[in-house]
Amino acid sequence: MRIESAVRRDPAAFERLFRLLAGGSMSALDQAGVVLRLNTVVLIENTPSEGVRASLQHVQPAADGAPIRLATVPRTGWSRKD
Repeated sequence: MRIESAVRRDPAAFERLFRLLAGGSMSALDQAGVVLRLNTVVLIENTPSEGVRASLQHVQPAADGAPIRLATVPRTGWSRKD
């Protein structure tokens, strides 16, 4: 997240940001432009067809308590089958 110095110096602007944070909505934070990058996680799976497979995934926000979604980061896959 980025909190610009102008927002930190302006009590009214800081209060708006604080209320946005208190709202608990990731989509509202995304729309406000304060999130700088998406969270990235490593997904490791043991699959019958490919053996062990790993890749980087971006966590996609979900609305209304729905489960998060993962989107594979291109060209980050790795697999090994014994």
